[in-house]
Amino acid sequence: MASKRGQITLFIVLGVLLVSLIGVFLYAKSSSLKGKAELPADMAPIKLFVDECLKSASKDSVVMMGFSGGYYLSYKKLVDVQGYLLPAHIYEGTFYGVPSKETIEKEMGDYVDDNMNECLGRLDGFQGFNITKGSPDTNATIIGKKIIFDTNLPIKIQKGGEITTISDFNSEVTADLPKMLKAADDYLNVQKDSPNEFAIGAVSNTAFNNGVGATFFAGKSPESYGVFSINLMDNITKIDGEPFTFIVNVKFNWVNTTSAGPSAFVSLEEIPPQSASVGETFYYALKATGDDVTYEANTNLFSITPQGIITFVPSDDDAGEHYYVITARDKHGNTDSKMLEINVKRMNTPPVILAIPDQAAVAGKEFVLDINATDKEDDFLEYIIENPQEGMDIDLDGVFTWVPKQAGQTSMTINVSDGEASSLSSFSIDVQ
Repeated sequence: MASKRGQITLFIVLGVLLVSLIGVFLYAKSSSLKGKAELPADMAPIKLFVDECLKSASKDSVVMMGFSGGYYLSYKKLVDVQGYLLPAHIYEGTFYGVPSKETIEKEMGDYVDDNMNECLGRLDGFQGFNITKGSPDTNATIIGKKIIFDTNLPIKIQKGGEITTISDFNSEVTADLPKMLKAADDYLNVQKDSPNEFAIGAVSNTAFNNGVGATFFAGKSPESYGVFSINLMDNITKIDGEPFTFIVNVKFNWVNTTSAGPSAFVSLEEIPPQSASVGETFYYALKATGDDVTYEANTNLFSITPQGIITFVPSDDDAGEHYYVITARDKHGNTDSKMLEINVKRMNTPPVILAIPDQAAVAGKEFVLDINATDKEDDFLEYIIENPQEGMDIDLDGVFTWVPKQAGQTSMTINVSDGEASSLSSFSIDVQ
């Protein structure tokens, strides 16, 4: 009898436990469904507005992070760069470098939290709603060429007797921060070994090795003397159509001994990107102001005349992109340097079209012909039908199609162009 009572007791315990588990499951399912419930239609614009606030602040945080070289609030020293106070990565021999990935992620999140409120203040413009909001808490995560922003921001929306709370928002910005951080590290690790001299060659080497553009500015005012600001530019991933720029700043402990004052400084004009062709003479005239200016370049590809003229004829071995530092020096020893980017292209040759024999077709049936062409420079090829008849077509891959309506012989000419040069091929189609 005791055994049966024990069994009954066990069944009761298991039953209670089963009922409890079912209750927990149903509650969790109910909570999940509640969390996924769609926002009422008249409240959806409020969430969209907050999404846009986060999107704007997220984008601004990435641009700011590039402008300030990876720092928001954790910088150690500031330097004067053309009137802006920006963080220093090397300051009079002390190496700070760029922050870690984790620090940059935290500071981007902090920037978003600090700068969303101005936008969120316009929530008061939604008439008929009583909106209360908490404080944003944003986590930024760098994943490859993406920066993901996840923001927890409790917002309670009340209209009449209906109350809805939303809190999770996210945004995404495309910018290749890992590449820019590596480029900055590459340059700074070379520069730190030259505490009293600007490592000009390291700028061009960094640009070439990391596939980025680079320019730099030397401080000319008394406040910025000894400051060099290096702009690293990613022309592949852009923000609002502009290259993503990461700025690195170095301050040397130099003493300005020039007695002639600011007017004695030399100034070299910016050099726009240049193009050259193999076998053709390249010419560019540098422009600088100063006393008895001479010019220097860190390359054997060309020389510069005393008048600032660069001229040379590139060979086939010179094809590709090149980055050089051009320095103008005046008689007082003052210098100014700019980056010269030259893209040397090989001589363009026309496309080659594989010979097309005469063709046969049947009236009323589709005729298909694959036009084969190659280009030595691997340029994009455009296929064109000269004097096409009704219904003739040729696609981007050179596939010619036509449904002839009647018998007869038709003469055809195909033009294949690489944008600079073209080739023609003629054949006939005998329609039966």
